[in-house]
Amino acid sequence: MHNEQRQTPLLDGSSHESYRGSVQLAFGTPKSKPVKVSIDESQLSAGATTYELRDMIGATTNPGGLTVHYYPLTTGCCSKPQRRYSPLRFFTRDTKVATSWASIITRAARHLGIGEDPPPRRKILCYVNPFSGSGGARQIIQDAVKMFDRAHIDLNTVYTKREGQVEEEIVGVDLDKYESVLIVSGDGLVMEYLNGIMARKDWEQAISKPFGILPAGSGNGLSASIRQVSDEPMDPTSAAFLVAKGQTRPLDLVSFKQPQSKPRYGMLSLSWGLISDIDINSEICRCCGAARFTAYAILRLLCTRTYYGSIRYIPSSDGKGRRGRSAGIKSLRQLKNQAIISQPASADAKKDDGPDPELGAERAVGWVEVPNDTFTLLWAVNTPMADVGPLPLPLCPHNTLHIAIDNIHARTMPWLSSAVHEIRLWIDRQKK
Repeated sequence: MHNEQRQTPLLDGSSHESYRGSVQLAFGTPKSKPVKVSIDESQLSAGATTYELRDMIGATTNPGGLTVHYYPLTTGCCSKPQRRYSPLRFFTRDTKVATSWASIITRAARHLGIGEDPPPRRKILCYVNPFSGSGGARQIIQDAVKMFDRAHIDLNTVYTKREGQVEEEIVGVDLDKYESVLIVSGDGLVMEYLNGIMARKDWEQAISKPFGILPAGSGNGLSASIRQVSDEPMDPTSAAFLVAKGQTRPLDLVSFKQPQSKPRYGMLSLSWGLISDIDINSEICRCCGAARFTAYAILRLLCTRTYYGSIRYIPSSDGKGRRGRSAGIKSLRQLKNQAIISQPASADAKKDDGPDPELGAERAVGWVEVPNDTFTLLWAVNTPMADVGPLPLPLCPHNTLHIAIDNIHARTMPWLSSAVHEIRLWIDRQKK
């Protein structure tokens, strides 16, 4: 086997040595005529056919050769795009060649740089909520186990038995034992996990631990948002594929504070009014999965309710909202003392709007008040999607907090028609 090496950029833009060697391997069956197999920064070539590394999760040896674990996006004439397992099998009697090329392909697929040293197996702490959504979490993780094994992933799986279990347990877990954490549930268990992380003494380090999610709830907004910005189909296989690839994306945390209570943390949205109504009151139809939201939304649109209260907020500096990525882990320190906060990565990302007034106090300078009035909804959204349905806020990019306030005086429903801001706010609920 002849090897040549040179400096060339990988898919992530970093500079690593790219393996430019080739080998003759039988492809498809042991008796097939050997073809030239080679690999570069983006493709694996077998004869005249090329396969994208972005669709691979790795390779493993087996008696007689090696198997490349390939999940291309396929589309039928009447079906949506989805990833299907299409293994690429190569055959050789030389076990050293098989082992070497399995390592080369696995490292390239995971953006670890090209080399023949086998990459370490990845250990992931996995929390599964078997009661989430319509109850399909067990089957989802069982279906994903084969893919994870092909990707050299070992799971330490914990099945939850009660609400709040993950939030309590994660405070004392030695996270250094794991590469990442996987949540198999809906958005509620992710919120539990994040609040447990923020309760740790080492939260500034623990919050940097990557976590992933396999959608098993009713709405699955976070998983849907990740797949939407990654151009992946909305199905569990694609969610598992993203976990197997192991690439990460930053996400801002948001802090919520109510009088006489400690701060709570989230990453998806905060709602008041119509959206909360739909979410909470549709719980009786949890067994229906995501359809529960559609059914109850139709009911609420036919029987419109109004909500009374006052809202105070600090608008963005230009009044239009800003777009940007997280300013970094240092901004998370501010979460301990704020009501709702977003830190975009603009030039003034760390500019302080001044101390927040205590909840219920008189409005301070710089705050805008919408006095006692009639509202349809208030929705603070940090992701492009709140569930697997249509985009709730086309103006809301991933990881940028936006607020939708719908202020009405008639029994009409101008859906999300009012101004969108990046703001801090609180709500004073009042009865009329």
